Amino acid sequence: MPVATKFGEVSIFSREFYLTPAESHISGAAVPVKEGMVAIGGGVTGHASPGIFITESYPSPDLKAWIVGGQDHLDRDDTILHGYAIGLRLRDPSGAWMSVDELRNRVHVVWSASGSYVSHPEVYTTTPWPSGVLVGGGFRIQCPIGAGNLAVASYPYREGWDAASKDHLSESPAYITACAVYLEDMLKFCNVPEYFVIHQVQADKQSDHLVEQPEEQATLPPTIGDGPPLEVLLTGGGAWVLPGGDAGNLLWQMEPFATAVDNQGYKGAATDHRVAEQAEIHTYALGIALEVRS
Repeated sequence: MPVATKFGEVSIFSREFYLTPAESHISGAAVPVKEGMVAIGGGVTGHASPGIFITESYPSPDLKAWIVGGQDHLDRDDTILHGYAIGLRLRDPSGAWMSVDELRNRVHVVWSASGSYVSHPEVYTTTPWPSGVLVGGGFRIQCPIGAGNLAVASYPYREGWDAASKDHLSESPAYITACAVYLEDMLKFCNVPEYFVIHQVQADKQSDHLVEQPEEQATLPPTIGDGPPLEVLLTGGGAWVLPGGDAGNLLWQMEPFATAVDNQGYKGAATDHRVAEQAEIHTYALGIALEVRS
């Protein structure tokens, strides 16, 4: 069921991808949104134990799907990788739906790469889109050799997006690319005198103690504003696991949810793996609110 407001709606789309003994690493798996929507955000959920860990979560170039990937690590886990896409469509101030091309042209994705292959790559998208509102982001890990390099962070940082990963108990150098997704902060229309100002909405929640399998949920407020309330729509999210020791924890869940205007947000979860270690997690949800001006 879509979550609808006066000027738009979001829907969460999902697909299941199966790991097998012959295929322990899924990459480039697409979760499409329905026609008329853009894939503004998404996420992926693996498995805590024995462990399917996240290796990619990012928009397709045409914004028709969200791309996900994950893998098991050292221990076989022939279960399911769940991929999610957040589909967004908006109305203009007159109430008519924007065309998908019109909306897609207002969304801009900025990529940055970490560069050389290292055990713990990290990258931050340093150049925000001019006159853009950060609405989400993602990443992709490239690890050509070894047991695998696995996500530990993908989250909003300042006006961009930070992503980081690590090898775990087995040397596996990699590099990582991160993307920040922006929506233009002012939407004007040829046949309508009014226009939209886009407000970013962010919620974040950090676990308050160290545990071996930290998890946390960030929920957006249903409305913002001191005057007439502006309804909020979910657009993205992320998570960052803060290690409490040397071995580190690994992300296995970054999952959006939206069932009603007052129940939209993002879930994050991580786990230790083979070595007992406690950690904290910080989970983020991003959304937008549209204000009509003339």
